[in-house]
Amino acid sequence: MSIRVINSREAYTEKELVCLVKEKMKKLNLNTSELYKKYRKYFLSEDEVDVVLGGDIYFNYDIYKFLSEFLEMSIEELTEVVEDNIESSARGKVYHEEQLVDVLNFLFDEMIKHRRINSEKKASTNKYLIGKDIKNRYMEEYIDFFKTKFKIGNKEEDYPLKLFEMLENEKGFYILRFPNEFEISGLTIVKNSAKQNEKYVCIYVNTNEPVGRQMFTLAHEIYHVLFERSDEMASYLKNRMKSDIEKRAEEFASRLIIPRDLLIQKVVELRKSKNRSLDLLDIVKLQKEFNVSFQAILYVLTNTSTKNDPEFGRYYERLPKPLNEFKKAYTEYYGKEIAERTKKYTNLNIVEDDFVLPKLFSEDLENSLRKRLISHDEYNKILEFFQN
Repeated sequence: MSIRVINSREAYTEKELVCLVKEKMKKLNLNTSELYKKYRKYFLSEDEVDVVLGGDIYFNYDIYKFLSEFLEMSIEELTEVVEDNIESSARGKVYHEEQLVDVLNFLFDEMIKHRRINSEKKASTNKYLIGKDIKNRYMEEYIDFFKTKFKIGNKEEDYPLKLFEMLENEKGFYILRFPNEFEISGLTIVKNSAKQNEKYVCIYVNTNEPVGRQMFTLAHEIYHVLFERSDEMASYLKNRMKSDIEKRAEEFASRLIIPRDLLIQKVVELRKSKNRSLDLLDIVKLQKEFNVSFQAILYVLTNTSTKNDPEFGRYYERLPKPLNEFKKAYTEYYGKEIAERTKKYTNLNIVEDDFVLPKLFSEDLENSLRKRLISHDEYNKILEFFQN
């Protein structure tokens, strides 16, 4: 679904500008005294230079004139306010989205700010809607395009995919995972950069859902980010037909995470004839091969559309099918029963409600704290959220 997100922020904070000055001073091999001598018309004394470089004062107009000259940027660029007034894609019921979006905007803005402070080159991306020029929109074409761009192979050892780890380290992508009670599975906000054609891609995944479901949610959001934006205000409500775009996002996620040829191979390795049903442990084994939910495996093996699949269809009748009782796994009650029955074999069907602090964000925060670009109170405020 899509919701309107309006969030204004400074293109550059004062602390970020101080970092840019220090980086350039280092490149030019300039110390404070030399900087003062060259730009003394903007400062009252050399001591004022030290105070400015400490980043603990509000910049006046003279300081901005210095920054403009030294960094070769206009004052308008330095003081610009960027507004994220764009559509965000959300999967789930969105009754209290403003509360969640407020939290996400704060955290994503902090992630972006500290990434820019510590590694400007890794902060933004131009991979937003990279597949918009694909004409035929064949699903395999989307998947091949994605795998090529993100250097994912097609071999058995490439699976299960590590999408979270991959995107958390990808330039310009920011991933957050924590629980919500609003039945929002996932949400994407694409934030504007001060640089033309550069974006900050921010994806949120709800951990108040089974572990195996979360990677599927991430893959679904990736489709919207890279290929087709959602065109409905509420496209994933229960008991409502999904739009064509949402259906394609679901198909993309399923095919990306569970390659049909590899699934066929894994089912054959179970050594069951077509007349013997796949039992609970068989499905769990297949789950663990792809790090997905019980329901995701069931869907591929039992959905009638699979028969017409050009890649999977010719094998469909020859493969064993899951027990009929598993059809109830799509209901919430039976889903919880499956989680209970399988928890000693895998955590993929249980809800862990984790607050996941991204590794790179943690490192950026520690670097900012060490450089005294963030106070201990600010640092602890963020950590306390993830230690909930």
